[in-house]
Amino acid sequence: MKKYCYSLLGLLVVIAMASCSSSNNEEDIPQPGGETDTPGGENGEYINETFVATFGSFSVEKVKGTPWVIDYSSAKATGYDSDTKVTTASDCYLVSKAINLSKSSGAYLQFQYILRHYTSYGAPYADLANRVLVTDNYSGNPSTTKWTDISGTLEEGSNWDTWYDYGVNIPKEFIGKNKVVVALHYQCGEKSATWEVRHLLLKEGNLTKASNGLVQGAGTANANKNTSDVKEASRLEFPRLKEGNNKLIVHKTSDSYGVNYSVEWDKDKMSQRWSCYQLYRGFGGNISRYDGGYPFDPELAADEYLDREYFKGSGFGHGHICPSADRLYSKEANKQTFYLTNLQPQYNKFNAGLWNKMEERVRRWIALSPVTDTLFVCKGGTIDSEDNILTRISNTLIVPKYFYMAMLYKTTEGYKAIAFWAENLNADNSNDNLRDYAITIDDLEKRTGIDFFCNLPDEVEEKVESQASAGYWTW
Repeated sequence: MKKYCYSLLGLLVVIAMASCSSSNNEEDIPQPGGETDTPGGENGEYINETFVATFGSFSVEKVKGTPWVIDYSSAKATGYDSDTKVTTASDCYLVSKAINLSKSSGAYLQFQYILRHYTSYGAPYADLANRVLVTDNYSGNPSTTKWTDISGTLEEGSNWDTWYDYGVNIPKEFIGKNKVVVALHYQCGEKSATWEVRHLLLKEGNLTKASNGLVQGAGTANANKNTSDVKEASRLEFPRLKEGNNKLIVHKTSDSYGVNYSVEWDKDKMSQRWSCYQLYRGFGGNISRYDGGYPFDPELAADEYLDREYFKGSGFGHGHICPSADRLYSKEANKQTFYLTNLQPQYNKFNAGLWNKMEERVRRWIALSPVTDTLFVCKGGTIDSEDNILTRISNTLIVPKYFYMAMLYKTTEGYKAIAFWAENLNADNSNDNLRDYAITIDDLEKRTGIDFFCNLPDEVEEKVESQASAGYWTW
């Protein structure tokens, strides 16, 4: 058990709430999505629920497993039973009454929460979902309702006493509608997180952002997020997928780490556009570097790759995009970094010099971080503009003129981002100051035409991508 007893004050609140209830009959419980009048809502509160003793105007909709419960003066969802130590795969919703926003000029949702056991040493477990949803067309069945996800990023806590603040403006497309429903969706599989929520308020008005070096995470609308059928494309390390004849490859390992790295492969250019991945302090290791050469990617069909390996004898080395040294926690993960889809031609002096120094700096950033922090990385070489192509080996394999790294760093306090941009030169520039190669994500997007970190909430994305202050980074 995470806690052992209520405080005396909490117990008195529960007793008071119970004594004021006129009835526990089922007919007194608001039905999910049921239309309701909200007197004064235009200038004040549409929903105000503490979840101290009841769900109030919210209804629990269980698809399977364990439902939402009231526990320790909060609404709680978890698939884990601390008494039996058994996890039950669960899928459940906490659904609000329908809110009339027909006369609203803007509304926002806010609550306090604790989210724990969402990751293992920073790596997210599979099959977990903690989502904040909104719709104006509730079907009565949350599984068949078309929801808009306004979750943003929910921070994982390190204890049961620290509550985080969540806030989000209701997207403009729902303002002026008269049957708006919000919901909290919890889902777990073999592993279970625990999500507690209290003091939920839906109110007329708009939230504003604090201005500081780290942008505070909050759920906001996201107009440019990926909408791919591949669920991993919603991860924060992903840029927006390019339209056209491209293939998204997600490499996974058979162990508990799951996703290793992902690649966007251009089947017309027969070249990778980028590799993206996550780094946590727990992703270190000491296995031996794979020495079996450079295999063709098993995820590509025979007609989706070049007829042979063009690097040999070209004067260019095999430049890793997701580095071998970043994946030393398993032999399988390390081998996957040697697939030709993860390699770009680089001058050996550039590869072993400046590029290697940049990679070492990125690893040091995460090595100095708490295990709760995450570094989202997207890297590649320029292939989409002839001005940014150095040459073609045998008039076939593209050699990028420039290489880049885009990094988004998430802590419990917020986000920061930075990018590196360097020319693929046949020279050793490893003694250069890395600050001279640092640019903003906005600048990198202009140079590459790639929309990085598109899955961030729009307000957060706009803020962090315009900043690359060296003072926020350890050099």
